[in-house]
Amino acid sequence: MTGFPTLLYKEVLRFWKVSFQTVAAPVLTTLLYLMVFAHALSTHVQVFPGVTYAQFLVPGLAMMAMLQNCCRRSPPGRSSPPT
Repeated sequence: MTGFPTLLYKEVLRFWKVSFQTVAAPVLTTLLYLMVFAHALSTHVQVFPGVTYAQFLVPGLAMMAMLQNCCRRSPPGRSSPPT
């Protein structure tokens, strides 16, 4: 195997090694944020008429999880040590 197929193969193997960290950890963290903040602040905060605080919070938490995950999980290059 040379070139792109080798890189693809190694990245797929790496993904399966760290699949919990890549997929489940951000989902669990986002759900914990949602449960805590929605429960604690939903009765005290009125964002817009007809919009609950949980509905307002979900898009921001989803964006936060995506941005944290993309910056934290950069693929290893030639100069970085293997994971």
